[in-house]
Amino acid sequence: MKKMIIGITLIWVLGVSLSLIWNFRKQEEYTLLQAARLHFEQIVLMREWNARMNGVYAPVSENLEPNAYLKDHLRDIETTDGLRLTKINPAMMTRQLSTLAMEKKGIQFHITSLNPIRPQNNPTAWEADALRLFEKGRTSFKEVVNENGERKYRYMEPLFVSRVCLKCHAKQGYREGEVRGGISITFPMKEDMSSWPLWFTHVLVLIIGVSGLTLFNFYLESHRQKVSTTQEYLDESVKNLELAQSKLDAIEQLLEMHDNLKNFITTAQYLTNLNFNQNIRSETRRIVKRMFSANLVCFAGKDETGEIRILSGMEKKQGFDKFPPKVLGHINDVLETEVLTTCRIEGQDPLSAVIFPLKTNTLINEVIIIGHKDMAEISKNMLEIYLGIAGLVETMIHRSLLNTQMIEANKNLEKIVEERTQELNAAYEKMTILANTDPLTKLFNRRNMQEKLDYAVTRYSRRKIPFTIVICDIDHFKTVNDQYGHDCGDYILTAISQTMRTALREQDILARWGGEEFLFLLPDTDLAGGRVAAEKIRGIIEKKQYIYKDTAVTISMTLGVCEFNDTMDIETCIIRADAALYKGKKSGRNRVCLADSGLGHQMGDQ
Repeated sequence: MKKMIIGITLIWVLGVSLSLIWNFRKQEEYTLLQAARLHFEQIVLMREWNARMNGVYAPVSENLEPNAYLKDHLRDIETTDGLRLTKINPAMMTRQLSTLAMEKKGIQFHITSLNPIRPQNNPTAWEADALRLFEKGRTSFKEVVNENGERKYRYMEPLFVSRVCLKCHAKQGYREGEVRGGISITFPMKEDMSSWPLWFTHVLVLIIGVSGLTLFNFYLESHRQKVSTTQEYLDESVKNLELAQSKLDAIEQLLEMHDNLKNFITTAQYLTNLNFNQNIRSETRRIVKRMFSANLVCFAGKDETGEIRILSGMEKKQGFDKFPPKVLGHINDVLETEVLTTCRIEGQDPLSAVIFPLKTNTLINEVIIIGHKDMAEISKNMLEIYLGIAGLVETMIHRSLLNTQMIEANKNLEKIVEERTQELNAAYEKMTILANTDPLTKLFNRRNMQEKLDYAVTRYSRRKIPFTIVICDIDHFKTVNDQYGHDCGDYILTAISQTMRTALREQDILARWGGEEFLFLLPDTDLAGGRVAAEKIRGIIEKKQYIYKDTAVTISMTLGVCEFNDTMDIETCIIRADAALYKGKKSGRNRVCLADSGLGHQMGDQ
């Protein structure tokens, strides 16, 4: 049993390890995909801006030669002071940025097409496969490659023909909305240290699983005695079989010239070698009939009601399909006395038969009946042989019963393990929810929001992507609790949470910061955008009435806004937003206050 628990533990460790590897790769794949899509979107925005500007001009230099493939009579111009300028179209700007990105960041952009104007834009084999898939409806194409011992991520999306593109590409036969090419992005894969929560979670699950299995092992030890008793029965049966086999070997050596004894040995060997999946009674009938020319071999026993039933062997072609009452009486006597007996079975083909008791699990519950047409065929020697076969059959049936008990015990054990595993999984899911969410509002809790803020700081430090935080507080919330009760206060917290969640963008992150305070993180948003979002929330809540037990409750909020920058850390940003909030409280509440200026405003001020 200990080995089984150890095996299950190893399987658990292996499963958690595989889950960690799988989730780590999924997280890495997601991060790489988001980075590639961000690069692609930036390039597309740059190209669209260039196209809308109808190209931009830059001085001709040794690093910037005129685009020989740009057919535009205003491609090259000269200023009044003699400076020669050349037009840079979207494709040329993409190549210039690709060169700069490769030098600075090791990031490679490549604009390409199956029908390029510029031969250098011909696609690689990988890019050609992607372009053909784009024409069939594929939206992106990606792979991980190894170049000179360095792992790199390669990503490609299609470029579609827009109205501004037709000015240069109409001659190639393109129509608006068609795939005209694509941009591939290749950049090195760097280590990402943001995966530590994944490691922590899996280590925690591993510890919980191993602890659960240890407790489960203690539980199983209390039931080991029952399994041990069954094992003792099985060991005893095996010893009896070994003893029977040794006796058979001795008989074979002493009486190998006797045909009946040889047949007995053959029968015994055949029955001994039967596996648990074979029908012992059917196989006994078949081998005894073939080896000893018996006309009848069948089994009978009592059912749950005490009535004698034929278990195997009665055939209508023998002239009867059930035993007459007299024979049933003999069978009952053998079952009660455990002593064999002979009888005459009348029918179309009368038979002389011997009824042998079979012991299974210390109870006489069935018999084997062997019949011949002539009683003389059942000599004393044959009777002893049949008695030996009966003993061997009862041992085999006993062993089969023990095997069935062992199978049932294993099934019960598997069921217990499955139930405990389900309980552990449910407990883990519940722990995950409790660790990350506020139980009342179902929003992110403070600990989880702190992780989101740290990640936003990491993004800012790498790519200078702005973000703004807003801390808000329900005005006069204590009055609500005092006037309507704490149940009403809980209702207001939950309802306002839903109102804010609905009003914010999908990418914005909202959390309950503490008490009646909330904090929301606005990615890709500067201070002005944060002010607009905060004012939107304030206005919606000010106008909305919350109905609690047929009573309309009007609520207002004060909000402090702060944009993160290089002069502060995240704690300082939170402190400044909180200071702006309390400045708004002191200025009369129901307003948005900015951290940089400290000036707030109400709807009445606008």
